[in-house]
Amino acid sequence: MVVLSPVGVAISGLGIRYASNAGWIAVCLVFLAAFSAAPPLAARVNRLQQGRKAAERCMKRLLHACGHSFGYPACHIRVNVMKFSVVV
Repeated sequence: MVVLSPVGVAISGLGIRYASNAGWIAVCLVFLAAFSAAPPLAARVNRLQQGRKAAERCMKRLLHACGHSFGYPACHIRVNVMKFSVVV
């Protein structure tokens, strides 16, 4: 993604400069917009994935602590957490 975006922007810019009809210019403008938007979108997806992984680690630690509070190593404990979610 790091190399693809600048290369795509450069090629789209050249396409706009040397295109002979309006159809190709429009296509190159769409590609220019897509390649320009790619790095921020990739960064946002990465942040969301890191946040999801952090939440999963936190839930595992919470379940582990709950199990230990009821005497986990000595006896079998099953721990569940129900999360509230809104479906629209």
